[in-house]
Amino acid sequence: MKHSSSSNSIRPDGLSSSVVSYPDRGKWGNARWRGNCSGHIVKEALGSYFNWGKSDALFVDPSEGSGTSGDVARELGVDYKGLDLHSGFNLLRDDLLESIGRPADMVFWHPPYHSMIEYSKNVWGDGTPHPDDLSNCQSIAEFIEKSQAALMNIHEALASDGRATYCVLIGNMRKAGEYYDLTGMLQRVAPGKLRDIIIKQQNNCVSDRRRYGGASFARIAHETMLVFERDRRILCAIDFAIQVEKRLENAQRMTWRNALRRVTKPGERVHLSDLYARLSGYAQRIGTNKHFNAKIRQVVRRYVDDFTPMGEGIYERADA
Repeated sequence: MKHSSSSNSIRPDGLSSSVVSYPDRGKWGNARWRGNCSGHIVKEALGSYFNWGKSDALFVDPSEGSGTSGDVARELGVDYKGLDLHSGFNLLRDDLLESIGRPADMVFWHPPYHSMIEYSKNVWGDGTPHPDDLSNCQSIAEFIEKSQAALMNIHEALASDGRATYCVLIGNMRKAGEYYDLTGMLQRVAPGKLRDIIIKQQNNCVSDRRRYGGASFARIAHETMLVFERDRRILCAIDFAIQVEKRLENAQRMTWRNALRRVTKPGERVHLSDLYARLSGYAQRIGTNKHFNAKIRQVVRRYVDDFTPMGEGIYERADA
């Protein structure tokens, strides 16, 4: 164990690899609380990302469930604040920074994996689904939209000094034969600067004892912890919305660029009207057929290394 600068706390060893496994979930939290993660990953994440050199550094878990994070924090002597929808804090509606009283130096968030475990409906015991329970979302789109709101709330609660960090532990889901990459979806909409991706092997799951018939597929046996630092360029939700819009715009440009490369041959000279005709079906399939001609013109003018203007609306596709 490594001692921090504070005499009342003990710094644990941090994460030594990007792949971790904890066959023994540990003594922290309540093992009977479904979906409760191992305190080992919380402990090692604190060892790696918590600001141990700051005397009043604060660790926060806004969805603490059975209290695993709190148990780990008390063991280490870390200043901690735990909140949960079950106990009255709503991460989608309540301001996290205001609720914890001062900026957090590290946040650990372990959200529901969509509807895999329905917390307010089943785990809480009262049988009444809460409208802002992420496990009560009626669609993946609703889950991602609400998760993004929660992530923005978390990001805005981080301290602006040092390298304040938040960790999101999330698993993927297979339902009715469809695979949902919740990890990738959250990574795309999360604010902040990506610092680490940690793969955690799942052990002792209810699904381990379940038999599946019919189609052959690989059992999902891992979770992912996404680690983000506070991005000082993001001052508020509007800044982040602008950043996401730019990110999506760049992705769309790349998609159209690849589509244009697919419908042309190296060295071929082609008129814009021909490109419009070749890609009209593609535009309809991806739902952006409105003004797609303007998008094609924008892309060929932007990527001059791929499409050389020859005049009068004619472009030559590069040889390589």
